[in-house]
Amino acid sequence: MRATDASCQRPPTGEDAEKRERAFQYERAADEPPSRAVLAAVAEATERPVVPHHTTDPEGPSALPPLYEAIDPDALDALVSSAGMGDRQFQLTFTYAGYRVTVRRRTVTIRPTP
Repeated sequence: MRATDASCQRPPTGEDAEKRERAFQYERAADEPPSRAVLAAVAEATERPVVPHHTTDPEGPSALPPLYEAIDPDALDALVSSAGMGDRQFQLTFTYAGYRVTVRRRTVTIRPTP
C-alpha cells in the first residue's frame, strides 16, 4: 500500500481563488479488502484514528465514524472484487466523513467535499 498526494483544482471563488485542494491517493495491497483500504486512506489523509481511542488530550483528533454509516462494507468489497475482474474503468464514488471517496480497482482517492 502506498499513499501519494496529488493536486486538483476547484473553480476559484472568493478566498478559494488562492487555495488548492489536495487529493489523497492510496494504493491498496492485493490482499487488502477495499473497505479496509477506504478506512486506511481516510485515516491517513485526515490523521484521524479509525477506532475511538482513550486519551486525556481533549484537543486530540476525533475518531472516524463507522464506514457502514456511509456504505455497506461487505457490499463494497464484493462489488469491487467482482467489477475489478473485467472492468478496467470501474469506479465507485461516495461520501464518507466529509470527504468524497472514489474507489477503483487498486486505488482509493480522497477529496474534501465541496
